[in-house]
Amino acid sequence: MCRVRNGHTDPPWSTAYICIVLDESCTEPADGTDGTTAGTLKYVDKPFAVRMIHPQVPYSVRRPFGPRTPVCAGCKKTNRTRSFCRERHQHKHLPWSTV
Repeated sequence: MCRVRNGHTDPPWSTAYICIVLDESCTEPADGTDGTTAGTLKYVDKPFAVRMIHPQVPYSVRRPFGPRTPVCAGCKKTNRTRSFCRERHQHKHLPWSTV
């Protein structure tokens, strides 16, 4: 809101989390030239098409987040604390503020 209405351009005061899902059309096998490691994947040199998806199940990570990470959407909805969400229950869902 402040960026649109007031034209602010400074970095945000808090960490922003962005979740991006790439399908197999966005990558191709690397051949070892141009500084890549053979046998790995690299991004294709083409324009990407972007579309919004709304997953049925929230994304989660393998290891728990640190204690300073914002609460997940479920804990935000029920007004739980960061300590309850991240330390006590070790929720692995992305922060509620993820775009």
